[in-house]
Amino acid sequence: MSIRCPEPNTTGDKVKRVFETHGGVLRFSEAVRLGVRPGTLRDMVEADQLEQLARGLYKVKSTPDLSVPDLVIVAAKIPKAVICLVSALSFHEITTHFARGVQILLPRGSHPPVLDYPPIQVHSAVRSVYELGHEVHLIDGVKVTVTDPEKTLVDCVKFRNELGTELVIEALRTYRQSMQIQVDKMMNYARICRVAKVMGYYLDGIL
Repeated sequence: MSIRCPEPNTTGDKVKRVFETHGGVLRFSEAVRLGVRPGTLRDMVEADQLEQLARGLYKVKSTPDLSVPDLVIVAAKIPKAVICLVSALSFHEITTHFARGVQILLPRGSHPPVLDYPPIQVHSAVRSVYELGHEVHLIDGVKVTVTDPEKTLVDCVKFRNELGTELVIEALRTYRQSMQIQVDKMMNYARICRVAKVMGYYLDGIL
């Protein structure tokens, strides 16, 4: 008499393949659109096969931990978000300061996002300013949009009264020491953001 071995959990295997094929992290709506049943997501979380990173955001439990979890979660949950200000300075490693929550930029008029975790600080701008200086980085399978170093510094000068001049000066000095200085690019951003005069003052003192 032959003994039949139990069949593997093909549903779980298929779901894992769906996640792995699409970067490893998926929103609830994306997973359902790709053919995963809502009940299967719930069952796999309870079975410790999927990890719920935030409300409506999942990754396969057996995959490595996220390298920059806060940024990845924000980018996955809020696709239009652009990481900016001190959060972007930290990403580019040109500050020793930390933001209170992830600072993001959205187009003016966007519906205010709601996120359980991580905490976020939302800034808005007209589309011509919002679209300036984007860098897109693929992190843990998720596209994370960050303002480039020059746009980040211009934004920090614009919000210098809120952030403090000490932070701005430190960031400019670190930028000068660690990166190729692109003054023309920075001043172009500053003109569009209407802080060219102040930006020039800071650059004269630092560079």
